[in-house]
Amino acid sequence: MTTLNKKILLSIVIVCFLAGCTSTTQLTLPEDYAKATSNLATGDEIRIATRDGAMHQVTVEALSDSGICGSEACYDYPDIESITVESISMFKTTAAVVGTFLALTAAAAASVGSVF
Repeated sequence: MTTLNKKILLSIVIVCFLAGCTSTTQLTLPEDYAKATSNLATGDEIRIATRDGAMHQVTVEALSDSGICGSEACYDYPDIESITVESISMFKTTAAVVGTFLALTAAAAASVGSVF
């Protein structure tokens, strides 16, 4: 395997590990909107599915008793079907970093062993 192929393979493995670092949580809004959105905060990246079938990528700028506002629009709670929240999992991130380190160490040890 050439050095370029090894780098490409390593890059693919790292991207796969890092893709596992995020978790998504889908909130289906009940009548108690405040309870359903209690884990949201200003600055969160969310996807809002509205009852008309549209999907909106939103950075939360404001939360109120009546809805959620992003930079381009506000969405009233009765019009929202569901909210998907994407967050970074510290456990998954740590596992990915440790796993990548161990894989690189094993690969380096195997390549040094094959030289001698």
